[in-house]
Amino acid sequence: MNKSEVMDIISAKGGEALFHLSKKFLKDREIVIYALKNLRFFNEQSYSYKPFLSLLPKDKRKDREIVNLAVSFAASNYKYVHKDLQDDKYILVKAINNQRIYFDDWDKPVEEPIFHTSLRLQKDEKILGKAIYKSSRPSLLLKGMDHNKQLKVGMSYIKCLNSNYFSFGNNGHFSTVTARNAHYVFNAFSDKIKLILEGIGQIGIEQFESLELNFKKLIQNDKETLIKLCSNFPETTLMFQKDFYKKKFDKETTELLLALITINPKCYKFIPLFYKKDESFVMSCIESNPMCLQYLAPKYKADEFMVLKAIKLNPESFKFAKKSIQKENLLPTIAAIPNLKSNFVLNDILDADLSSLRPVEKIKVYEFFSNRTDEKDIFILAKAKKRLLL
Repeated sequence: MNKSEVMDIISAKGGEALFHLSKKFLKDREIVIYALKNLRFFNEQSYSYKPFLSLLPKDKRKDREIVNLAVSFAASNYKYVHKDLQDDKYILVKAINNQRIYFDDWDKPVEEPIFHTSLRLQKDEKILGKAIYKSSRPSLLLKGMDHNKQLKVGMSYIKCLNSNYFSFGNNGHFSTVTARNAHYVFNAFSDKIKLILEGIGQIGIEQFESLELNFKKLIQNDKETLIKLCSNFPETTLMFQKDFYKKKFDKETTELLLALITINPKCYKFIPLFYKKDESFVMSCIESNPMCLQYLAPKYKADEFMVLKAIKLNPESFKFAKKSIQKENLLPTIAAIPNLKSNFVLNDILDADLSSLRPVEKIKVYEFFSNRTDEKDIFILAKAKKRLLL
């Protein structure tokens, strides 16, 4: 059988016919390329299926044209690409783009290109995002990734998605394989990353990515977008941790954090630790949104003046105070005193309306303020005592 006859058979029966002919024809580059261009049908999950490249000699598996044609036809060919080409980004991306979507619960696991490429490309977040989009084993790809890496991979992943797939409800119904896979892959990310990605999806990946996650630009040019994102999805505040550290107690940054906490007290939970250790900032948070008391450190929940400030602004916040303070139940009484200034110093009692207090409550209020005051003026001390005890 000559070369011309082989070409005629391939034309009539398809490229697959080459494997039923003499192996000597597998060494002919022209025939191999012609066969690849005439492949007609394959089923990667069939146990009888063998990737085209797996049957070719070694020298053909490092031929760039042959490899490109093979991975364009079926991504499973990538496993057999020669190691000299496994660090080629173009070939890998082409294979991933032609990868079909399968699931672990189907009969035969399919070899995914990302598992057979170079270590360098396996660490590329953009490529990983593309790979995980079609992966049947997303958990394996994400295994061991830290928070920041997962986030970068996730952002690359949602760029691959149609905007209709940003709402990933656990009980969502998906009518297509692509949509089902979107839900399947999305759930492989950590809970925090899922919230962040869904938040980005809500405002639009293009809008968000155009800012290049640049904190300075967000502050100066699109503060509203940042506030919308972080207040609706507080976990996204974690994305800007490094920038918060760079701008430690910067006026704009502090104002931004307080704006976020005003809208959603849960944002306090995700701000940098050094802010949480600053008592004046914590007090500003309470003034911005007293309900953030629930996220404060235990020492602040036990701080009577902090709690008093919170419940003066919102009585509902008292339920987040330390249990021992709740048990004593004195602070709501003090907070309810009409005309009582929010400084909560002994001098404030002189101008407050104490008519609603019972004698026993007046004694407790006096003890509360006198035990916690550094007031040196004996006249103020005497006036306060007279108002409450006499």
